[in-house]
Amino acid sequence: MARAPYNVLVYLYRRTGDGTFEYALFKRADLGFWQGVTGGGEDDETPIEAARRETREETGLSPVASFLQLDTVEPIPAYHFGHSQLWGEDVYIVPQYAFGVEVKDEQLILSPEHTAYRWLRYAEAYRLLEFDGNRTALWELNQRLRAGESHGDGAAKQRTDIYGSEETDLLVKYYDLVFGISGEAEVAWYLGKARTFGGPVLDLACGTGRLALILAREGLQVTAVDQSAGMLRLFQRKLAVEPAEVWQRVRIRKQRMSDFTLPGKFNTILCCDAFFHNLTVQEEMDCLSRVAAHLAPGGRFVFNLPNPMCSYILDSIEAGGRDLEERGRYSLDDGTLLVEQAQAGNALDQTITTTLRITRYDTQGRPVERGRSSWTTRYLFPYEAIHLLYRCGFEVETLEGSYKGDPVREGGQLVFQARLGRPAWQPPV
Repeated sequence: MARAPYNVLVYLYRRTGDGTFEYALFKRADLGFWQGVTGGGEDDETPIEAARRETREETGLSPVASFLQLDTVEPIPAYHFGHSQLWGEDVYIVPQYAFGVEVKDEQLILSPEHTAYRWLRYAEAYRLLEFDGNRTALWELNQRLRAGESHGDGAAKQRTDIYGSEETDLLVKYYDLVFGISGEAEVAWYLGKARTFGGPVLDLACGTGRLALILAREGLQVTAVDQSAGMLRLFQRKLAVEPAEVWQRVRIRKQRMSDFTLPGKFNTILCCDAFFHNLTVQEEMDCLSRVAAHLAPGGRFVFNLPNPMCSYILDSIEAGGRDLEERGRYSLDDGTLLVEQAQAGNALDQTITTTLRITRYDTQGRPVERGRSSWTTRYLFPYEAIHLLYRCGFEVETLEGSYKGDPVREGGQLVFQARLGRPAWQPPV
């Protein structure tokens, strides 16, 4: 195995009975100080793959929860690593990517790299850490957990950046190839609504800007909002090659759709293939509240949801995310991309967590790039969605089963056009 020029740091955490958190620290066998799980990438591993592997090797655990990637990236001089001569003379700094992952009551199994481990409250763990970068990462994780951010807990808020960057998340890198394909009927429907109700337009959870760019090319003023910095960077790259009259019509903002705040009002607010990333009823209501606050008088909110079959959710619960199945193969200039997926459902929350394994093969069929990514979505049934809109002060003007105007049917789409029509419901005091 060749040592890759980056490091990973993983903090295992668990919830306590009083609602706070404890963090696992490990005592190094060679140097005697305390730290989280650490190690370097191997071969063509992505940082998230390295984090999973190092956690398994150093603790004996393969956590079922998704890893929460932190914003903290610590620069470490390359000379601290014995492998630095293999990376070339132009590698001066090795980045250390930080992650958190929740574990339950599993017994940790120490590797020979450590002589002991301890579960500690935040303040004590912070004091024991040797390096400032490790402390910063622990501080960030603790702040996020206190704010309710988590992966793997359907009732918790999503982290600020739902995906990583092109370098750390292959889903972002290949998103447009695998998911960013807009059908003619979909584009025509959203474009038609934007023309009818006019701009400015708010594209909520815009991703890589597949619809926002089309709207801007059509002469509409567009504000594009997404919580993924990686996705928005891809959108900015697309805009950079557009004529000035196109990119000048677009404003990009990194915010979540459940708590965004923007100047001005919008005549058209759209949310394509994204509303189901609100993972709780509260998040759904928060999102609709923000839409209502930003909708101009006479404006419209247009969006879609999948109309799930009960068997689809039940099958994902039974599958439990264990078996990967091929989702698709895609041709590249220098090979092929294979995307496999596994799904795990939660009946109580009406959520499904999808895990992807993405592998790029060269023209000889050899794997040259591999990584995993995951997301969670929450499914609403038709009258549940209608009631949610009504509760938040909206009236449903039209509900169709496809972008072509088909009737609603199980396993199809729920395509909504809604307007503000009444005061939002308030709980009795």
